[in-house]
Amino acid sequence: NNFTSMLSFVLHSIGQIIKARPMKYDILLSFLLQFCSKYCTNDEYHQNLILQCIKNHFLICELYENGYISFENIRNYIQKKDLLFYIFYFQDKLEEEQYNEWYQTLANSESTEIVKIISKAKELSENEILILKTERYNPNQIVDAIRRDDYDMFLNITSKHAIPLDSTIAYSINESYKMFSKSKRPSYVDYSAFYGSTKIFRFLVANKVRIDSNTLLCACIGGSPEIIRILIQNKISFNKKCLNKAIQYFAEIPIIEFIIQNSNNTNNNNNNTNNNNNNTN
Repeated sequence: NNFTSMLSFVLHSIGQIIKARPMKYDILLSFLLQFCSKYCTNDEYHQNLILQCIKNHFLICELYENGYISFENIRNYIQKKDLLFYIFYFQDKLEEEQYNEWYQTLANSESTEIVKIISKAKELSENEILILKTERYNPNQIVDAIRRDDYDMFLNITSKHAIPLDSTIAYSINESYKMFSKSKRPSYVDYSAFYGSTKIFRFLVANKVRIDSNTLLCACIGGSPEIIRILIQNKISFNKKCLNKAIQYFAEIPIIEFIIQNSNNTNNNNNNTNNNNNNTN
């Protein structure tokens, strides 16, 4: 039982970290493969345990290709949001007869959502399919520039195409974070706060783009002390959600302490203001 709990804890932690920090993919993949080679067999129990804990489809594919999980088990755990990816991935990996049998099962599904996904798969261009299969991140050029904090590229693209600096990022099916859904597009400044892209963030703030509590929330998840300090200097106040997100997304301990301290300072300032108002009255 203790050994099972240890396996479950480690696998679940890897799954959570990769969801919060997909830029750590290569390091986590290396660790995951080493861990599975030492502690996991390819029996039914271990396969199911891995699939319950690891939700990243790129990691699942690596484990499949290294013999730790079978296709038969994967198909039972595929989430609808990842189905489009697997349709094209397994088209390349399975024998034609096995793939056709699985695909026909999907096409005959009573789920209208699955049928819609099948229809969408037929509409994708070759380039869209390639991006879907190979890109772990949103591949949009300006989004990529923000993630890498490439100030020169960001300035070149926005200037050349006259893109307003308060724009939102383009949606991609490869978007790594569920908080950046199709209906919740982050602004450039929020995205740069999230990725700790200090050069681009400073440039955007200097150009008076809107910053608010959501920007601070993104910064607390990203964990950049410099960006958080800039937001504090601009009178953006912490709230409990900022701290919760910092903890949830594995921000560094000093950042969490910094948030707690400044959250307390904000509360104290608010209390002092209220007391002064009461005294005045």
